[in-house]
Amino acid sequence: MPQLAFKRPVPLIVAGLAGLLIGLLAYPLLLNQVRTRVIDEQFAHLSDATAAATRMTATVHQALSALASELDLPASPPGCSKELQDRLQAFQLRTPSAEAAFRIEDNRLTCASLPSLGDNTLLPAHHSQRSDGTRLWYRLQLQQAPQGGPYTLLERQQLGVMLDPDEQFSRFFGGDVRVAVYENSPPFPTSLTVGQIPAPWLQRMPPGSREQRLQDQQSGDLLVRRLSTSGQTVILASRSAASLQAQIANGSHYLWSQALLIGLAGAILTLLVYPRQSSSRRVLERALHSGQMFLLYQPVVDLQSGQCIGAEALMRWRQQDGSTLGPDVFIPLAEQLQLSDRISDCACQIIARELPALLQRVPDFHISVNVSAQELNTFAIVQRLVELRQRLRLQPSQLIAELTESSLAEAERALPVIRQLRANGISVAIDDFGTGYCSLSYLATYPFDILKIDKSFVSAAGTDSIIGPIAEHIVTLSKSLGVAALAEGIETPEQAENFRRQGVALAQGYYFGAPMPMAQLLERVQGPAQS
Repeated sequence: MPQLAFKRPVPLIVAGLAGLLIGLLAYPLLLNQVRTRVIDEQFAHLSDATAAATRMTATVHQALSALASELDLPASPPGCSKELQDRLQAFQLRTPSAEAAFRIEDNRLTCASLPSLGDNTLLPAHHSQRSDGTRLWYRLQLQQAPQGGPYTLLERQQLGVMLDPDEQFSRFFGGDVRVAVYENSPPFPTSLTVGQIPAPWLQRMPPGSREQRLQDQQSGDLLVRRLSTSGQTVILASRSAASLQAQIANGSHYLWSQALLIGLAGAILTLLVYPRQSSSRRVLERALHSGQMFLLYQPVVDLQSGQCIGAEALMRWRQQDGSTLGPDVFIPLAEQLQLSDRISDCACQIIARELPALLQRVPDFHISVNVSAQELNTFAIVQRLVELRQRLRLQPSQLIAELTESSLAEAERALPVIRQLRANGISVAIDDFGTGYCSLSYLATYPFDILKIDKSFVSAAGTDSIIGPIAEHIVTLSKSLGVAALAEGIETPEQAENFRRQGVALAQGYYFGAPMPMAQLLERVQGPAQS
């Protein structure tokens, strides 16, 4: 860990605040994860339980129908024979959900698997009848029964079976779930219920759906509806919001400690990174204020006349040991530290200070300024270059903004910024053309004035290299688009002559001059033309 973190209180304060903020932000995220997990688990539990309950009710109906057809009670002698009572008792034993089985004649229990129930007990009117003829009683109270009720009674062809919904469904769902079995058509008559079921919850299943999961918007209860195999009835199960919140609270006991650990990790990471970042920022800001940043100018020549008609301004950083850093080193750092605009502003100030002496001798001299991807996301660069042009009284096209393909790919608002630059008399050049991934798409998307052929294609032109013909194709492309072409990286007279014959207007490279201070550039433009 950098010693700077212990020598200065600011990194410690920043790390502490960062850790606190990260911990506070982490807690709701962790709580949301717990809530999502609990809800998913409860939905899965209700889904499994409704599936089991559906199978249970289907089994009861099938067993009831099978025995009713086998006994054919309406055609049998009335009353309660010993054989019938034995068959009812056997049915009860092999049907785990059944509390008792009956013969029902004229709404009276005339025979039962439990003798105490078969004493001609009169039943109230049934509540509903299914399409297959099965009659349903629910919330039925029978004083002779062991528990008293309420029970649900199903009857078909005088054969009835008594169910205890609370007991049967509790083994699937637990004691805090409300359950209903209802018909899948209005008015949705209910045959089995556990707990109070709001009427709006009883709805027809969507066509083609076997299961529905949703959360009640008002109560927050979880609801699962499952359609039976026959498609006639629906099992509805509900987990209360209060039970849900209790489980979420139970799973959230240690969230603050987890958030504290995350915040502590964030504080340690900040303590490791912040001193390095803040130190880099201070060094870069000191360089901008102390004049360590300076410009070199690489000449741009007219290939037909050999005259130096412009230059590209290149920022350099002079270190204390006398060495020099190029923009490929400090521009990415400046972008990371959000200091790109400061670098650009420094370059414009130096140009405004150094260029007037050259313009007095060559009034139509043009100057190129490099624009980073970060600067293309705001219109600040437009205002900065417009102010520079006005201060130097440059004619349109004398000030050029150079953009790389990579900067166009990274910037989100490049197109409106480029349009504003050109609307204010500032030309636009695409630098290092051909090295990006979407070169041709950029030509169709972005308006520009100069196409700079990358030096890798320039050096390969006229050779047997596989990329040798690319430079010639780019020249042809620039002519078809009606824009100027500039060959970068010219190092030999043969390369210069090759592009001159192809009709390329502009060139730059070490053959015409390396990047140089303004004093040397003044001598260069006053000297004889390069032949």
